[in-house]
Amino acid sequence: MLNFPETTVANRIIPKDAIYKHANVNTEIRQLFIEEIRRIKLANLLRKDTLNVEGGEYLEINVFEISLETFHLDRRVIETIDSVIPRPTIFVCTVPQSPLKKIICGYKTPDSGKVHQYFETDWSKDFLLKIRGITLDEIYKNFLSQINPSFGTKSHKIADSFDDFATIKKLKKQIELLNKKISREPQISKKQILAKQRAEIRQQIEKLKQSKKQKCDIINL
Repeated sequence: MLNFPETTVANRIIPKDAIYKHANVNTEIRQLFIEEIRRIKLANLLRKDTLNVEGGEYLEINVFEISLETFHLDRRVIETIDSVIPRPTIFVCTVPQSPLKKIICGYKTPDSGKVHQYFETDWSKDFLLKIRGITLDEIYKNFLSQINPSFGTKSHKIADSFDDFATIKKLKKQIELLNKKISREPQISKKQILAKQRAEIRQQIEKLKQSKKQKCDIINL
């Protein structure tokens, strides 16, 4: 699932207590760490000096291996770890005695270091995350695109790619609301007005998807 250069290897165990201390976790979150997490390891440090690439808005990407007790992982565990790390993070989740792995990555802006959206793969033994790009920014964008192909284009900044993704998500929610209104509306004339609004929103979504499809060539690199 990962085949990163030796120069990036860190192999540093992160004590759970260190996360508790810096994240200020409550009893419930602490219990989740105890029940679900076997070990947290900083596996790789991706920087311009360890990869021999150019920098950019992002100066470092941290890759963590999370050994789990089972295939269940409460998202709040990942959010807690991410809350104390301002840099972009890649989480590779494993379960002992299983060849399956899951990758989780949250989109972080370089200015705030906060996660705006999480992307993840299914549990798989075949998925391979590849380093693609000549700058850390490109590498990070490519990671996000490999994990979720609907994210990103080569010609757009990461923030622009996320904006498109978030816009489509909001438009889909608007369609869901319109569907509910249409099902409840007794008057045919009002149903037709709502249906027209729904059709217009669907056209907006298709235009965004087509625009992203025409420009996106990352997956074929």
